[in-house]
Amino acid sequence: MFKFTLVIWIELICLVICTASLWSSRQWWRLFIWFMLLTVLTEVTGFLYYFHINPGHSNEWVYNTYLPLEMAFKALVLARIMGHYGIKRYWFAGAYILLFAFWLYEGYSNGFVRYNAMSNLSGSILIVICCCLFYYRLLRAREYVDLPRYPPFWIISGLFIFYFGSTGLNAFVVQLQRIYASTGIPIRFIIMVVLNFILYACWSYAFLCIKRNRISLSQSSLLPRSS
Repeated sequence: MFKFTLVIWIELICLVICTASLWSSRQWWRLFIWFMLLTVLTEVTGFLYYFHINPGHSNEWVYNTYLPLEMAFKALVLARIMGHYGIKRYWFAGAYILLFAFWLYEGYSNGFVRYNAMSNLSGSILIVICCCLFYYRLLRAREYVDLPRYPPFWIISGLFIFYFGSTGLNAFVVQLQRIYASTGIPIRFIIMVVLNFILYACWSYAFLCIKRNRISLSQSSLLPRSS
């Protein structure tokens, strides 16, 4: 129970910061509010189903339902950010369509009650590749970028750290299960909580940067212009 509530609190704090920072925004960034709300509702639903509604029974179908929506939003985010660096958005649309088709196939083959782990792994690898491409394009860009105040950098960095770490973690899941069985130390759980914290900390900082940049732009537009 502690595992679920801790992650929910991390996501809930991010949702509050996101809403406070982006509610007045008229740009596409505001979509993060609805995505974070969906994420929190998914975690709460999974928590209530497993511990209260149907105790002890698998809640993986909740996260199976969430997965294609999650990947669709992150494909949109990557397409919007990478479009600034000359990457055509249809590449992200095509990748998502293939991933969605694979999600349907895996769900049909294994049953949607079981978590579509391979679909999640495939999506994670694609996101890591896209993040690496973003860093490459950012390094080669001629324009100056103030990284501490550049929201896309923090959005992408959060995604990269989370998915790179979780993908590597899944590669050693058997070994981690053995460690847990012999020592009782939930290493995988601890690392996943840390990765979630890093992801949503990066995103929260990005949301604050968006708000600060918007305020700075608004204030500069009010300054008198010299004739």
